[in-house]
Amino acid sequence: MAGKLVQVSTTTISSPVTRLNLTGIDSDDVYLATYHNVQGSIDNTNFLIRLANSGTADISANYDYASVKLFVNTTFGTQSGINNTSAPLGINLGNATNETAQGLIYIYNIYNASEYSFGTQEGSYQQYSGNYNHSWMGGWTHTVASSYNEFQFLFNSGDITSGTFTLYRVV
Repeated sequence: MAGKLVQVSTTTISSPVTRLNLTGIDSDDVYLATYHNVQGSIDNTNFLIRLANSGTADISANYDYASVKLFVNTTFGTQSGINNTSAPLGINLGNATNETAQGLIYIYNIYNASEYSFGTQEGSYQQYSGNYNHSWMGGWTHTVASSYNEFQFLFNSGDITSGTFTLYRVV
């Protein structure tokens, strides 16, 4: 049956980690990475993604991204960049109680060494008050034709202190 999700791996953070790699990518299928209740150790830091192989992230300046942000208390905004060492998931996240991020990322060509990997993403952030703050949607590409077997989450500063991360294969 087309369009079925098969869970590949899941991890719930119970103590702070510098980065989290979702493992188990072993085919040219489309993958879906989800994250829920993510929080960092340092206020106002960027939540980021990278591609990796066997625990080693590709930190070459080959990540391009663009997104639209929809704020609850102001107008919308945009965010974009080229030739970065990672791609951001929305905007800066705080570390106050209840200030969390959740979202999903569809990942294409990650295991295909002949094509660029790319993804579409959407997410939302909740404020320290527990109220919705903003959502965003966008995409990224990694402009290197290479095969990767892991998908990495991290903050540009500090640790990931909470969150549940799950990787699915779309079959």
